[in-house]
Amino acid sequence: MRRALFFVIPLFLLLTSCGQRSKNARKHRSGERGTQNISTDDWIVRGAWRLQYGSAASLLDEGLHLAGASSSHQMTANVPEIIAFNVDETNFVMPTDPSEGDQSFGSLDIVNLRDNKLRVCGANGNAQCSVAALRVYTTGKPGAGLWNDDAGYGLTISTNGTEVGLDAANAVELGSVDVSGMRRLSLSDFTSSASIQVPLSVNFDNAGAGSYGATIVMEYVLQ
Repeated sequence: MRRALFFVIPLFLLLTSCGQRSKNARKHRSGERGTQNISTDDWIVRGAWRLQYGSAASLLDEGLHLAGASSSHQMTANVPEIIAFNVDETNFVMPTDPSEGDQSFGSLDIVNLRDNKLRVCGANGNAQCSVAALRVYTTGKPGAGLWNDDAGYGLTISTNGTEVGLDAANAVELGSVDVSGMRRLSLSDFTSSASIQVPLSVNFDNAGAGSYGATIVMEYVLQ
């Protein structure tokens, strides 16, 4: 079972003989003990405090004989599920003259990822997941790329030289992490940088006049 958080951005472009320029400056969207060993050597323990953290075993040796009064306090905590996946669109822009050649659409930047519930895999959805991944793909059209509905063809969308495919089965993986021994995950597990930039470009060498569109999907998934 995969657990997925996704970010979707629809992309539409009208290609004409003279070209048009528009800008997109939208902001990012969201998809957000200690222990001690008790020694009994030559000391007389006159009191003891039992720290029981959730289901953790008692720190007090059950065989310890107390000479004085004893006080027992239970300490519990309920940690809420925290999950966040934020993508910043500030650097995503329309090309100035989409008439030919490779044209840059800027980048979509993953700026935040937090997840503290990684036991959501398996048949019952409660087993520890083994892999976390980030991916990007297009959807909503009969073919891959920046799609021309009237003529029925698409212009290749690329990220870092790799074609962005149609639907999740043909997604480009942006990074993956082994989470088999982890309890929580953050963006820093994927990169040492403040964000993961996903540059997008389209080749217009074989583009005829008309309207083009695509829906870009970015996901954080577990397996």
